[in-house]
Amino acid sequence: MPRVAPVESWLPLRRIARRLRRTRLEWLTIRSFVLDLRYGGSCGGTRPSRFAHLGATVTMSTEYHQLDELFQRAGIPVGPADVLVDIGCGKGRVINYWLARGYRNRIVGLELDPDVAAAVRRRVRSWPNVAILTGDAVDNLPGDGTIFYAFNPFDAAVMTRLKARMEALFLGKRQVVLLYYNCHHQGVFEHDPAWHVQLLGAVGPLPAALITLRAPAARA
Repeated sequence: MPRVAPVESWLPLRRIARRLRRTRLEWLTIRSFVLDLRYGGSCGGTRPSRFAHLGATVTMSTEYHQLDELFQRAGIPVGPADVLVDIGCGKGRVINYWLARGYRNRIVGLELDPDVAAAVRRRVRSWPNVAILTGDAVDNLPGDGTIFYAFNPFDAAVMTRLKARMEALFLGKRQVVLLYYNCHHQGVFEHDPAWHVQLLGAVGPLPAALITLRAPAARA
């Protein structure tokens, strides 16, 4: 029978593993701090929405390393003509991420809370390719958008409105994609043949999906 090393001999390896995990978390924290600072200030933390009665959810920033993984899994190519839209942009970390990637595309952040929108607008005023629109995201959805991102911005009723608005704007004109993180309501899209829902699995603790509005011939 092979001899099994005593538990005590594993302890140094466990300490090393814990230290490596701490080191990675520290590096990720430093990266978030540096990128937030580069684009005007902290985007961390959560903020309850004053507009829950309108279907809005809590304002919460996605971590940069999670955005790395999300966009890598989704495999969305970003061309020079694409228009990037953050639905419910909150404090604007996804906008920071796109700027840090070097995109010079038109970037639009949609935010319901006027105080939050004003703060982001001040913070990114040095980037002329970025626009922050205040108000209902469905009503303000830009007609030139091609790549949309959303972190569980609102409830199923508003998501249904968003789906209808995207169809009104884009169906029969061009294909658009929605990268939907913390995707509580992807079921709104799942049984409509005009849409394709690709589940991306969990990124960190939360599920993600890539939702594509197909070519018009897909709907009978």
